[in-house]
Amino acid sequence: MTMYVKTGPFWAAKECAVYILLIRTNTWFSRLIGHITGASFTHASVCLDPGSGELYSFARRHTHLPLPAGFTRERLDEGLMGRDPQIPCALYRVEVSPEVRAYIERRLALMESRQRELKYSLIGTVFCFFHRPRARKDRYFCSQFVAELLSDSGAIRLKKPASLYHPCDFPAQPEVELCYRGALVGLRG
Repeated sequence: MTMYVKTGPFWAAKECAVYILLIRTNTWFSRLIGHITGASFTHASVCLDPGSGELYSFARRHTHLPLPAGFTRERLDEGLMGRDPQIPCALYRVEVSPEVRAYIERRLALMESRQRELKYSLIGTVFCFFHRPRARKDRYFCSQFVAELLSDSGAIRLKKPASLYHPCDFPAQPEVELCYRGALVGLRG
């Protein structure tokens, strides 16, 4: 598997790209999902600039409590990611037009302004496991959020409904390119 170091191509962040970060933490929820699905990665986030360490996703709002959960701005050096620098991860780049990038930036800003209204869809994860599409207004799980955001912007063309996307589905998208795979510490600035 190709691994790039900080001087590799993803650290020269391109203005017309967005990034998908997949990780697998050591929380009970992540271990449960990994055990049930056999997936290498159990969480997905979207990032505009990997060098900034800022990501967006639907996840827990407090490091030590799985709930409440919802739209969050994550950081590579804080929270669950900050606690364990050896978390396995994979970073993917999606080349986009300036218009698509601007759309994603606006949508993320809007979602951040509505952060308290946007909740985690625990029931959505159950429906996803049973391959039953289930979309609810203002309710998402991490990979559903990333899939919908990138699809609505035109960055990727989904192969199934966003509510059926697992983190492990993103590497199979033809629009994504692997930039890094290894320990999370390799992405920290």
